[in-house]
Amino acid sequence: MEESPAVDRTIEAMDIRRATGTTVLAVMREGNPVVKPPGDSLLKPRGRMLALGTGERLERLERLMAGRRSAMSRRSQNAGGLRRVMHKREGGPAV
Repeated sequence: MEESPAVDRTIEAMDIRRATGTTVLAVMREGNPVVKPPGDSLLKPRGRMLALGTGERLERLERLMAGRRSAMSRRSQNAGGLRRVMHKREGGPAV
């Protein structure tokens, strides 16, 4: 998330739920999880986020955090600080 347009903006300002349909469940602060972070929580470089949503909605979140319109590659997802912890697509493998 270091070069992300989300850096130093709040969850509320990014309007994550409306823009992506995902719910932010937690963010990491100084190595500790902040569960159910308030809307005024700042998103920081190299930050980690746990979000809930369908595969399509999580991809929207990844694009929003990257400032891109197209889906990110798996390599970019892992390097960008936003990592899909587990996602199981209907009829597909968990990634």
